[in-house]
Amino acid sequence: MTMVIGVAHALTLVLLVVAAVMALARMAMGPSSLDRSIATDLLTAVTVAGTGLYVVISGSTTALPVLVVLSLIGFTGPVAIARLISFRSAQVRDLRRSTAGAGAASQTRGSLERAADAAQACATVGPEAEQTWDDAEDGEDLDADTEGRR
Repeated sequence: MTMVIGVAHALTLVLLVVAAVMALARMAMGPSSLDRSIATDLLTAVTVAGTGLYVVISGSTTALPVLVVLSLIGFTGPVAIARLISFRSAQVRDLRRSTAGAGAASQTRGSLERAADAAQACATVGPEAEQTWDDAEDGEDLDADTEGRR
C-alpha cells in the first residue's frame, strides 16, 4: 500500500511540475495581460498544491500557515488584476469615445447651448414668457432679461 501512495505522490509531483512549466510558458508568451494574469493565477494554484503535497508527504504541519497565505494571495491577486483591467478598459473606451466624437462635439455643443437657452426660457413665468421664448430661439442673451425675475 505504501508503494502505491509513493507512486501517487511522485505522479502528482510530476504533474505539478508540468503544470508550472506550462504556466511559465504562458506567462512568457501570453499576447495579452489577461493571459498572463490567468497564468499567474495557475502558478499560484500549483504552488498551493505543491505546498499541500509537501504537507501530506512530510506529515509536518509547519507549512500550513504558508498554505493559508498562498491561498489568500491566490484569491486577492486575480480580483485586483481584474479590477485593474476593467478600469483600464473603461479608460480606453472613454478615450475612444472622445476621439471618435471630436468632430461631432462642436455640433453637439451648439445643440446643448440651444437646449439650455430653451430650458431657461421655459423657466420664465408670467406674461412675458412667450417673448422670452422667441428671444431664446433668436439666440439673444436671456441673462439680462431674466435677471430681475430671479
